[in-house]
Amino acid sequence: MVDEALSLFYEMHCRRFAPNTITYSSLIDGLCKAGRFSCAWELVDEMHDNGQPPNIFTYNSLINSLCKNYQVDKAIALVNKIKDQGIQPDMFAYNILIDGLCKGGRLQNA
Repeated sequence: MVDEALSLFYEMHCRRFAPNTITYSSLIDGLCKAGRFSCAWELVDEMHDNGQPPNIFTYNSLINSLCKNYQVDKAIALVNKIKDQGIQPDMFAYNILIDGLCKGGRLQNA
């Protein structure tokens, strides 16, 4: 029901309700799970523009979607980027990366 969630999200904007990080993150997670990655990344940009910084939950959704789409190197780069921003990856982020590396046959890296 991602389209319904998006509709409600945009209705919030029309009624001048400011979505918070949890609202953005939940929607981004749903978009990633639905395979709508470009829309998810657009919302990440919107989060930054609206002063709602992504949290580790937001990033875990993105890392997971990258790994599931065989883009483990991009997922690793994202983890490195968030570490540079002072966000510490949690055990879920590392488990996602390990799973992606193993499924990609990169056991040594895992």
